Amino acid sequence: MSFGIGWKVWQLSKHKNRQTCPRCSLKYDKTLDQCPHCSNLDSNGLAELKLQIEQNQRANTRLGKLFISLALLIVIGLLLLNSQT
Repeated sequence: MSFGIGWKVWQLSKHKNRQTCPRCSLKYDKTLDQCPHCSNLDSNGLAELKLQIEQNQRANTRLGKLFISLALLIVIGLLLLNSQT
């Protein structure tokens, strides 16, 4: 359990000097005047960036679900093997 708390503390300290861009919703360093992700994009470029961000989030969600499914299959397989012996 301490790993979970330590991980959260590390994440918070890592992102302490970061802010969320109101335009693209990505985080960037507070020392910068403008967001490096979207400050040079027009409205079409911003729409493409947001679409790419959404697609990446969906892909990450699918990958996470795949790993959870595989882990469950492995656990079930191990339980079945263990019950046979």
